[in-house]
Amino acid sequence: MDTAPLVEQQIDDGRKLIEQLVHDGFDVTVAFWVRFKFEEDGPWFFIVSKTVDQEGLQVAYRAVRAVLRKIPAPFGPWLSSVSELGELRLIGLNDPLSKDVLAFRDRHPGRNRFREANVGNHVIEELFIYDPVTKSGGDDQRGRMLTINVGTAADPELIDLEKVPLVTILRDSAGPSKVVLVGGGKPQRTLEGEEAQRFIVQFDLLTKQMQ
Repeated sequence: MDTAPLVEQQIDDGRKLIEQLVHDGFDVTVAFWVRFKFEEDGPWFFIVSKTVDQEGLQVAYRAVRAVLRKIPAPFGPWLSSVSELGELRLIGLNDPLSKDVLAFRDRHPGRNRFREANVGNHVIEELFIYDPVTKSGGDDQRGRMLTINVGTAADPELIDLEKVPLVTILRDSAGPSKVVLVGGGKPQRTLEGEEAQRFIVQFDLLTKQMQ
Protein backbone atom coordinates (compact mmCIF):
# COMPACT_ATOMS: atom_id res chain seq x y z
CA MET A 1 0.00 0.00 0.00
CA ASP A 2 1.26 3.48 -0.91
CA THR A 3 1.71 5.38 2.33
CA ALA A 4 3.77 8.29 1.03
CA PRO A 5 2.91 11.42 3.02
CA LEU A 6 0.98 14.28 1.52
CA VAL A 7 3.24 16.77 -0.23
CA GLU A 8 3.02 20.54 -0.22
CA GLN A 9 1.94 20.61 -3.88
CA GLN A 10 -1.19 18.61 -3.09
CA ILE A 11 -1.97 20.87 -0.15
CA ASP A 12 -1.37 24.01 -2.23
CA ASP A 13 -3.56 22.67 -5.07
CA GLY A 14 -6.37 22.05 -2.62
CA ARG A 15 -6.04 25.52 -1.13
CA LYS A 16 -6.13 27.07 -4.61
CA LEU A 17 -9.43 25.34 -5.35
CA ILE A 18 -10.95 26.24 -1.99
CA GLU A 19 -10.08 29.92 -2.39
CA GLN A 20 -11.64 30.05 -5.87
CA LEU A 21 -14.78 28.27 -4.66
CA VAL A 22 -15.22 30.69 -1.76
CA HIS A 23 -14.53 33.65 -4.05
CA ASP A 24 -17.34 32.45 -6.33
CA GLY A 25 -19.78 32.07 -3.44
CA PHE A 26 -19.66 28.28 -3.08
CA ASP A 27 -19.92 27.18 0.56
CA VAL A 28 -16.87 25.38 1.93
CA THR A 29 -17.66 24.49 5.53
CA VAL A 30 -14.45 22.49 5.89
CA ALA A 31 -11.98 20.86 3.51
CA PHE A 32 -9.41 18.17 4.18
CA TRP A 33 -7.10 15.57 2.71
CA VAL A 34 -7.36 12.11 4.23
CA ARG A 35 -5.70 8.75 3.74
CA PHE A 36 -7.54 5.87 5.41
CA LYS A 37 -5.20 3.41 7.05
CA PHE A 38 -6.64 0.19 5.65
CA GLU A 39 -7.41 1.38 2.11
CA GLU A 40 -5.00 1.03 -0.78
CA ASP A 41 -6.48 3.99 -2.67
CA GLY A 42 -6.11 7.61 -1.69
CA PRO A 43 -5.41 10.09 -0.39
CA TRP A 44 -8.81 11.70 -0.95
CA PHE A 45 -9.57 15.41 -1.03
CA PHE A 46 -12.91 16.10 0.70
CA ILE A 47 -14.93 19.31 0.59
CA VAL A 48 -17.84 19.56 3.01
CA SER A 49 -20.45 21.95 1.66
CA LYS A 50 -24.00 23.03 2.50
CA THR A 51 -24.62 23.10 -1.26
CA VAL A 52 -24.67 19.28 -1.26
CA ASP A 53 -27.44 19.27 1.35
CA GLN A 54 -29.41 22.15 -0.12
CA GLU A 55 -29.13 21.57 -3.89
CA GLY A 56 -27.90 18.01 -4.29
CA LEU A 57 -24.65 16.31 -5.21
CA GLN A 58 -24.94 16.75 -8.99
CA VAL A 59 -25.47 20.50 -8.71
CA ALA A 60 -22.51 20.76 -6.34
CA TYR A 61 -20.20 18.83 -8.68
CA ARG A 62 -21.27 20.97 -11.65
CA ALA A 63 -20.44 24.09 -9.67
CA VAL A 64 -17.00 22.73 -8.77
CA ARG A 65 -16.27 21.78 -12.38
CA ALA A 66 -17.17 25.31 -13.46
CA VAL A 67 -14.75 26.74 -10.89
CA LEU A 68 -11.98 24.38 -11.98
CA ARG A 69 -12.17 25.80 -15.50
CA LYS A 70 -11.17 29.20 -14.07
CA ILE A 71 -7.97 27.85 -12.51
CA PRO A 72 -4.98 27.74 -14.89
CA ALA A 73 -3.76 24.25 -15.80
CA PRO A 74 -2.66 21.96 -14.34
CA PHE A 75 -5.86 21.83 -12.36
CA GLY A 76 -4.52 19.55 -9.65
CA PRO A 77 -4.62 15.86 -8.78
CA TRP A 78 -8.40 15.60 -8.63
CA LEU A 79 -8.98 16.27 -12.35
CA SER A 80 -7.99 13.40 -14.65
CA SER A 81 -7.49 13.41 -18.41
CA VAL A 82 -11.08 12.23 -18.89
CA SER A 83 -12.48 15.16 -16.91
CA GLU A 84 -13.63 13.10 -13.93
CA LEU A 85 -13.00 14.55 -10.49
CA GLY A 86 -10.64 11.75 -9.53
CA GLU A 87 -9.50 12.36 -5.95
CA LEU A 88 -12.09 14.98 -5.03
CA ARG A 89 -15.11 14.02 -2.92
CA LEU A 90 -18.00 16.38 -2.10
CA ILE A 91 -20.11 15.59 0.95
CA GLY A 92 -22.74 17.41 2.98
CA LEU A 93 -22.78 18.46 6.61
CA ASN A 94 -24.98 15.51 7.54
CA ASP A 95 -22.47 12.96 6.31
CA PRO A 96 -21.01 11.01 9.27
CA LEU A 97 -17.45 11.74 8.10
CA SER A 98 -18.20 15.49 8.03
CA LYS A 99 -19.45 15.39 11.61
CA ASP A 100 -16.45 13.33 12.73
CA VAL A 101 -13.88 15.66 11.14
CA LEU A 102 -15.57 18.84 12.42
CA ALA A 103 -15.68 17.44 15.95
CA PHE A 104 -12.05 16.29 15.66
CA ARG A 105 -10.96 19.74 14.42
CA ASP A 106 -12.72 21.45 17.32
CA ARG A 107 -10.87 19.20 19.77
CA HIS A 108 -7.51 20.20 18.28
CA PRO A 109 -7.66 23.97 17.55
CA GLY A 110 -4.61 25.36 15.79
CA ARG A 111 -3.45 22.07 14.26
CA ASN A 112 -3.71 21.06 10.60
CA ARG A 113 -1.81 17.80 10.10
CA PHE A 114 -2.39 14.52 11.92
CA ARG A 115 -1.02 11.00 11.51
CA GLU A 116 -2.19 7.70 12.98
CA ALA A 117 -5.44 9.20 14.29
CA ASN A 118 -8.85 7.81 15.14
CA VAL A 119 -11.58 10.06 13.75
CA GLY A 120 -15.02 8.79 14.71
CA ASN A 121 -15.23 5.26 13.36
CA HIS A 122 -12.34 5.82 10.94
CA VAL A 123 -8.70 4.84 11.38
CA ILE A 124 -6.66 7.52 9.64
CA GLU A 125 -3.15 7.13 8.24
CA GLU A 126 -2.88 10.87 7.56
CA LEU A 127 -5.22 13.84 7.79
CA PHE A 128 -4.73 17.48 6.78
CA ILE A 129 -7.53 19.93 7.68
CA TYR A 130 -7.46 23.36 6.02
CA ASP A 131 -7.91 26.57 7.95
CA PRO A 132 -11.20 28.33 7.12
CA VAL A 133 -11.10 30.54 4.01
CA THR A 134 -13.18 33.72 4.05
CA LYS A 135 -14.24 35.80 1.07
CA SER A 136 -12.12 38.90 0.58
CA GLY A 137 -13.85 42.27 0.31
CA GLY A 138 -12.28 43.36 -2.97
CA ASP A 139 -8.59 44.11 -3.31
CA ASP A 140 -8.33 45.77 0.11
CA GLN A 141 -6.74 43.22 2.42
CA ARG A 142 -8.43 44.88 5.36
CA GLY A 143 -11.77 44.13 3.76
CA ARG A 144 -11.50 40.54 4.97
CA MET A 145 -14.08 39.31 7.45
CA LEU A 146 -12.85 40.26 10.92
CA THR A 147 -14.90 37.79 12.92
CA ILE A 148 -13.57 35.07 15.18
CA ASN A 149 -15.48 31.98 16.27
CA VAL A 150 -14.69 31.11 19.90
CA GLY A 151 -17.35 28.42 19.88
CA THR A 152 -17.39 25.26 17.80
CA ALA A 153 -18.54 24.51 14.26
CA ALA A 154 -21.76 23.00 15.62
CA ASP A 155 -22.34 25.79 18.17
CA PRO A 156 -20.60 28.93 16.88
CA GLU A 157 -20.08 32.10 18.93
CA LEU A 158 -18.78 34.92 16.75
CA ILE A 159 -16.84 37.95 17.94
CA ASP A 160 -16.71 40.93 15.56
CA LEU A 161 -13.30 42.54 16.00
CA GLU A 162 -14.49 45.73 14.32
CA LYS A 163 -16.80 46.23 17.30
CA VAL A 164 -14.14 45.42 19.90
CA PRO A 165 -11.59 48.28 19.92
CA LEU A 166 -9.21 46.72 22.46
CA VAL A 167 -7.93 43.15 22.55
CA THR A 168 -5.26 42.07 25.04
CA ILE A 169 -3.69 38.63 24.66
CA LEU A 170 -1.85 37.29 27.67
CA ARG A 171 0.35 34.47 26.40
CA ASP A 172 1.77 32.16 29.06
CA SER A 173 3.93 29.25 27.93
CA ALA A 174 3.83 27.81 31.46
CA GLY A 175 0.07 27.76 31.68
CA PRO A 176 -3.18 28.64 29.92
CA SER A 177 -3.29 31.87 27.92
CA LYS A 178 -6.01 34.48 28.37
CA VAL A 179 -7.70 36.99 26.10
CA VAL A 180 -9.30 40.19 27.41
CA LEU A 181 -11.86 41.96 25.21
CA VAL A 182 -12.83 45.54 26.02
CA GLY A 183 -15.47 47.70 24.33
CA GLY A 184 -18.02 47.05 21.65
CA GLY A 185 -20.85 48.19 23.88
CA LYS A 186 -20.35 45.23 26.21
CA PRO A 187 -18.66 44.75 29.58
CA GLN A 188 -15.07 43.55 29.65
CA ARG A 189 -14.84 39.86 28.87
CA THR A 190 -12.04 37.40 29.58
CA LEU A 191 -11.59 34.26 27.50
CA GLU A 192 -9.79 31.29 28.99
CA GLY A 193 -9.12 27.65 28.14
CA GLU A 194 -10.31 26.39 24.75
CA GLU A 195 -12.12 29.68 24.00
CA ALA A 196 -8.86 31.60 24.43
CA GLN A 197 -6.93 29.10 22.32
CA ARG A 198 -9.47 29.29 19.47
CA PHE A 199 -9.37 33.09 19.59
CA ILE A 200 -5.56 33.27 19.56
CA VAL A 201 -5.19 30.85 16.64
CA GLN A 202 -7.69 32.76 14.46
CA PHE A 203 -6.44 36.19 15.58
CA ASP A 204 -2.85 35.28 14.64
CA LEU A 205 -4.06 34.02 11.26
CA LEU A 206 -5.98 37.25 10.53
CA THR A 207 -2.99 39.33 11.60
CA LYS A 208 -0.69 37.38 9.28
CA GLN A 209 -3.12 37.74 6.35
CA MET A 210 -3.25 41.52 6.73
CA GLN A 211 0.50 42.09 7.01
